[in-house]
Amino acid sequence: MIYRDSFFKKELRQTYKQSSLSTNRQFVFGLFIGLAAIALHLVLMTFTDTVLIDAYPYIMQKSFFTTLYTYNFTSLFLIFIYFLIYYHDLTFEEIRKNCWYLLCKMGYKPVLMIFSKIFALLFSLIAIYTTGFAVTAVLTALLKYTFRLDYIPSLYLMGITDLLVLTFILLTSSLFIKRLNIARYFSVFIYIIQIILKNILGYSALVTNRVAMQNPYNLISFGNSPYLMLCFILVVLCIIVCIFRAKTIAKYYSLPSETYNLYNLPAATKILKLESSTGKLQNLYDPERIQRQNRIAKTATITSIALINIIAVLFNIFVIVISISEPNSNSYTGLMPFLFMSDTMQPEISKNDFVCFKALDNTTSLDVGQIVLFKQDNTVYIERIIGTDGENYIVDIDYYPPISQKGSMVKSVPKSQIFGVYIYKNRWLGALIIIANTLWGRIIFMIIPLLLLFFHNQIYNFLRKMQS
Repeated sequence: MIYRDSFFKKELRQTYKQSSLSTNRQFVFGLFIGLAAIALHLVLMTFTDTVLIDAYPYIMQKSFFTTLYTYNFTSLFLIFIYFLIYYHDLTFEEIRKNCWYLLCKMGYKPVLMIFSKIFALLFSLIAIYTTGFAVTAVLTALLKYTFRLDYIPSLYLMGITDLLVLTFILLTSSLFIKRLNIARYFSVFIYIIQIILKNILGYSALVTNRVAMQNPYNLISFGNSPYLMLCFILVVLCIIVCIFRAKTIAKYYSLPSETYNLYNLPAATKILKLESSTGKLQNLYDPERIQRQNRIAKTATITSIALINIIAVLFNIFVIVISISEPNSNSYTGLMPFLFMSDTMQPEISKNDFVCFKALDNTTSLDVGQIVLFKQDNTVYIERIIGTDGENYIVDIDYYPPISQKGSMVKSVPKSQIFGVYIYKNRWLGALIIIANTLWGRIIFMIIPLLLLFFHNQIYNFLRKMQS
């Protein structure tokens, strides 16, 4: 009777690994997510002069909305990773491990255990999410951002909805997918589909609209986006399926075929199972096949890590070359790539864009409108040709700051002083180079690949254990 009376507490402990400090660990995990979200926000604030400010303005501003929005996608990602690691404890996959079989035989009601599992999981997730949400709000206030109470209901509803939908889908799928590795791959697929679906249904555009997010009714309104209504229907269907499916399979003993390789069997031993539906024999344990699969998996792991390191090395070499490159007339390749550090050519070329100029030769013709490199008085300039004056070209910058006098940068340049013409830019590559030159960039692009190479055996064993 002790187990029956404390089933909810047992599930609550097991939801985040059995420990006397399980409840405290939930709040610590929420605290960690909140701190991670603020740390990510502060890192992003160092890249406001890159393409990120144009592509994702809602996460690149110093505002209360930005920090809470950053927390929402950070919490969803980190809790999803936790689901993948502790998939057995957080889903109904434990039924397939026969954890409920004896309880059902002793008279415990499967439906009550199902609801206990669901309520315990929801309690834990809401506690973790709410703790992190509160921590993020408090830290945002310490950053002296303007506090906006009207954003809180909408952003909280947005974050908790995404989390609950993902949770119930994974709970339901765990009742149908037998192999743990396939279940984890399916979980990643669902996570990606959820992101795509929010974009297709206009939900992503809605939740990034600051004006709309001041009123939580805009999220519920079917006219703005049907996403939340579909989420509600999906959650209800998942609960119904969980009740009936889990109630059925909890009463039957599942043969743990994946543990056969733990037995001390001779090398040539094979275990067969007769399929009642087809009348054919199914091979449950083949040591030669298992060894072959292990060799293939290990080779694939080592090859992937080696490929990551090769790409990382090449990228770091590229970053170093670009970082030290300057516009120079002595080009051996005919190309002059570098990072543009000025805003004088906006909007054609923005600050921190990766740009490439082609070296000028005697056969190259120049036209009005082209952007060129030239040198005067040992100073290199980048300006646009706006006209001609005899054999000289009249050049000027595109953007003058408000306090500058327009026309002050107009110059007359002979062709002999022009040594490069603009041919290409990439804003994303420029942002990537800027990131790579930061401390976090060095860790991501240099230290992590080296650690992967050094600990490749441990990584392989961990992945193998995760799939068993």
